Amino acid sequence: MRRNDSFKHLVIISGLALGCAATLPVAAQDADTPKDKGTVSQRLDRMERLLDSKGLLDLLQQVQQLQQEVRDLRGNIEVQNHKLEQLGKRQRDLYADVDQRLRKLSRQAGGGA
Repeated sequence: MRRNDSFKHLVIISGLALGCAATLPVAAQDADTPKDKGTVSQRLDRMERLLDSKGLLDLLQQVQQLQQEVRDLRGNIEVQNHKLEQLGKRQRDLYADVDQRLRKLSRQAGGGA
């Protein structure tokens, strides 16, 4: 993995972790954490351990894979819609051709009698 990708993942995961922490009620945060929250260094170490979590990286990869699949499926839908439009146009053209031939035959049969 490139360094830039690693940094990007670190930023995304940090945002996810902070977002999750921000959504917890304050009372629940206080109940789950000891009164002494430790030094900045200890807190940073805890955050780094969370960020190094393989589970979060796996989730990020799954999200990226799903996003790629959605892009692929949207592309397939566009291709299928285009083919459907082409088939509809071809069907209209064939119908118009058959209608024109029938009218021509009808005129010939009516004029020849």
